[in-house]
Amino acid sequence: MRNRSVSISKVACGIVATLFLSGVSMSAQYLTPSSRGFMQIDEIKAGMKGTASTVFKGSEPTQFDVEILGVVPGMVGPKQDMILCRISGGETDRTFVFAGMSGSPVVVDGKLVGAIAYAFPFSKEPICGITPIGQMIESFGGTPESPRVSAKAVSRQDIYPEIGSSDAGLNIFGGVTVTRQASEPLSDLSGGTFRPIATPISFSGISQATLDLFSREISSAGLVPVSAPAGSAVVGGVKTSDSQTLSGGKSITVLLARGDYTLAASGTVTLRDGNRIYAFGHKFLAIGGTDAPMLESSVVGVVPSLNNSFKVTVPGEMVGAISQDRQLGVLGTLGATPKMIPVSIRFKNSLGRSAEYKFEMVTDEFLSPLLLNIGAANAILANERSIGELTIELSSKIILESGKEMSVSRRTSGQSAVPAASLSVAMPLSTLLSSRFEGASVKEIKVELAAREGKDEGVIARVVTDRQDVRAGDSVRVTTVIEGAGGRETRQEFNVTVPKDTPEGELTFTVADGASIEREVLSDKVQTADIDELLAFVNGMRRGDNLYLQVSRASLGATVGGKRMSDLPPSVVATLENGRSPEKVKATDKKIVFEQILPRTDILSSGKQTATVRVIR
Repeated sequence: MRNRSVSISKVACGIVATLFLSGVSMSAQYLTPSSRGFMQIDEIKAGMKGTASTVFKGSEPTQFDVEILGVVPGMVGPKQDMILCRISGGETDRTFVFAGMSGSPVVVDGKLVGAIAYAFPFSKEPICGITPIGQMIESFGGTPESPRVSAKAVSRQDIYPEIGSSDAGLNIFGGVTVTRQASEPLSDLSGGTFRPIATPISFSGISQATLDLFSREISSAGLVPVSAPAGSAVVGGVKTSDSQTLSGGKSITVLLARGDYTLAASGTVTLRDGNRIYAFGHKFLAIGGTDAPMLESSVVGVVPSLNNSFKVTVPGEMVGAISQDRQLGVLGTLGATPKMIPVSIRFKNSLGRSAEYKFEMVTDEFLSPLLLNIGAANAILANERSIGELTIELSSKIILESGKEMSVSRRTSGQSAVPAASLSVAMPLSTLLSSRFEGASVKEIKVELAAREGKDEGVIARVVTDRQDVRAGDSVRVTTVIEGAGGRETRQEFNVTVPKDTPEGELTFTVADGASIEREVLSDKVQTADIDELLAFVNGMRRGDNLYLQVSRASLGATVGGKRMSDLPPSVVATLENGRSPEKVKATDKKIVFEQILPRTDILSSGKQTATVRVIR
């Protein structure tokens, strides 16, 4: 009777292993860390031997050998252990650990141990770290709560980046703060630290100049830029899956953008449980909840490298969507359809030649601004010179599902014109998506870009009027003098009518660029309560490349949350400044009588100058 029991146990164990390898669910319910098909962390002993699988070429997984070296408690984080192992056999003797291997399932004695996910840089042996399967599944436990948003603080810097030539290429993630894995390229060599195996990200339609601009920041996020085919420009609907779709060990691709530009990241499936797909074994970008296309893929081959071996992958058909990106892996759902944002970018280069690029990108408050940033920069760099100064005119419209729009227009000039222009396109999207306001769903994005070689910049040198004493209703001739390169002066003249109700006293004519005026009015962030207030704030901002005339007179007042209040009694200003107001308060000493935009010129001018007249009876 005992022999029969042992025989049945062996058969059951074999069935569990067979179901795992074929991708069929092990139970009618979702798996739990205590499922019998998993090896618990306390069962793992040094010297155990098993197999792992990943795709080296084609679409079918190939097995290789694994020897367990031991368990290191808390190696990854609190209650997040790492199982050390040595791999051998097959292609691994040539490639060692390689980018794209993340998620490779490890099986010992017919039980799933976990996912190969970590490696030691420049290791002399193929030693790697395994994420325990139980902890990997636990990391996706529960249902993410929908964020509750009551307000969004926003400033000019969230919309219009002010970039100097020394800042070119920085903050390319569209205004979202990114925690870098390393501040210096050699930091991985400074100690014995296991790192997540890099994720290869393939590009199609992206110029080498664009890759050069973005490669450092992308690499800092744990990705390996691979200039290789990233699949076809058109991806159809969700393919119906079968028992072999994305089973353990198969190659999986997370599609970020598709169309004239295509970006895709690759890894390996650890486990399929029903329609749930567990992969990578470590974070992709650790962005939490997301919505990205999940594709089957095939491998062209693995490229061995002393620095970082990687696999070249060609995405296949879409089979679902990635919904979670956590510290211990990514989770996808077969059959789910992700929401994509259509983007069109039209660019006219300095020779007058026009080109239009269309693509779709994932909807994500972190990834979408980055992808739009890359797309805008690529449209310029693929068609313009990458050395020397440029002047770029841009206009961008983010069209919401409701039909409402967020619009941004500006000119950028100089050595940093390209990153300044692409950031100016991306940062409004970042502000919009991070607000999470109801009604912030994006329908499409349209971008217009035009470039010309060189720059023609100037500063406002002085402002003069044709008289000192005026009466209400009089017309005053105002001259603005712009000083350009080499001291060359350009004059701009216009007439201003003094309002008939202007009281006696000094009247100040101020000519300044839009950014200078905004900095004076908005010394801090402004709270917006809903999507309409956010759109009104962004759409109402003054353009930094335009010159404005403000006519003002002395008056005690204050700006409250960016809104100007004039002709206030001193007691009211004191009350506003007592710190009890929920919004930022700034005392002012003038009232804007009126403001107008000056006619545009080819010179990109900046600065601020004033002239004063006296209103008499």
